[in-house]
Amino acid sequence: MARHSNATPRSATSHNQTSDSINKPPQRIDASLRRRARRLISNSSIPKQTRNLILYALQISDSYLAQVVRRVESGEMIIDHLHVK
Repeated sequence: MARHSNATPRSATSHNQTSDSINKPPQRIDASLRRRARRLISNSSIPKQTRNLILYALQISDSYLAQVVRRVESGEMIIDHLHVK
């Protein structure tokens, strides 16, 4: 078998991460925000889809968790978009 000397080996990269998520440091969530989010997750009067969104945002330390928690606490039960600043 012939070897091609012009071929360069591929570097091993993860396809699950974008360059933004690699360069961005993990967000720290305040203890009071974490407590408020957990209280909303256990509240059965909030739709399951909204509770799952809060749970996922809590698990990945999403910077928009505070916005979601604030909106649900103010009475908005279905979150279909986020207000990006």
